[in-house]
Amino acid sequence: MIILRIILLIVLAIPLRAHAIEESTRTYLHAQSPDAWVVMARSVVGDAPTVQDVAALQCDGTTGLAKCILASTAIGKYPKDVFSGDLVATLMTAFDGHQFGTLTALNDDAWAILALRSAGISVNDAAIGESSSLLLQRQNSDGGWGYAVPGTSDTNDTADIMMALLESGEPASSPALQKAVAYFGSQQNNDGGFSYDQTQFGASDGASDAWVMSALRKMGENVAGWSKNGKTPLDHLNSLRQSDGSYAWQTGQSGTSAITSWAAIALTGQSYH
Repeated sequence: MIILRIILLIVLAIPLRAHAIEESTRTYLHAQSPDAWVVMARSVVGDAPTVQDVAALQCDGTTGLAKCILASTAIGKYPKDVFSGDLVATLMTAFDGHQFGTLTALNDDAWAILALRSAGISVNDAAIGESSSLLLQRQNSDGGWGYAVPGTSDTNDTADIMMALLESGEPASSPALQKAVAYFGSQQNNDGGFSYDQTQFGASDGASDAWVMSALRKMGENVAGWSKNGKTPLDHLNSLRQSDGSYAWQTGQSGTSAITSWAAIALTGQSYH
């Protein structure tokens, strides 16, 4: 069992190797109060959080449990070695035989899949298979997904659902995922960035840039090739970088720890798993 645990942690740690990023962004993240996003971001920029940082996280609800699991595996630890309880087993209790958490929500199913896969749960597990099938069934006609059903598509939820489907074994070449990629194309603006959705929030924003970039990279797409009007998502995201190394949601706003965390993960070429 000990040998299997060591092998698992090595496998989980491989995708989280550090890549080059501005030192001021690393410094900014280090100064933030640790939450799950900050922990995951610091893990990929070479500023390793401590077990104590992760153990102090709030793990409420289905998505809260999922993020705590992802934060644990991001630092190369199995959740049971960080928290007093077995978070993986607790998350499994949120599965009702078809889906996780709230009946109409889709976001919680996506994060549950990502968390369980990061903890070594097989794609052949019934909870992974059933919840991923439900997500495929709930894809909107435009190729995207929303936070819940019924609901219009948005880039952020489409991105995390795409990453969850890839983790569940859905091939990047599948019609559903290719339709989702086309949906992203419909949401890219002339500044190279992405909007949350063209109906409510048409302007590009840093969160959407980061989520879409991470999903596209997990799909095997070359983000640099996503050029519109001569500009890429990377160009737009970097335009939101502040002097303190943080990233803002939109032009003229101050940077936040959440946007900076998502941006750091995207800019280092990482995704969620």
